[in-house]
Amino acid sequence: MKWIDPIVEDVRTVRENLWEACGYDLDRLCEMLREGQASHSSRVVTKAELSRRHTRR
Repeated sequence: MKWIDPIVEDVRTVRENLWEACGYDLDRLCEMLREGQASHSSRVVTKAELSRRHTRR
């Protein structure tokens, strides 16, 4: 019997839902992801922030 990883299954389900939501169109998927990123800009890590994190160590 093959072991099924529930996290992998969840990721695959989300991926399929995203593809379905954009009509399986890669350009539309990219547009949707960019729109989502723009609306949550406070959550995006910048290069400057990463640099500051690594120099503190």
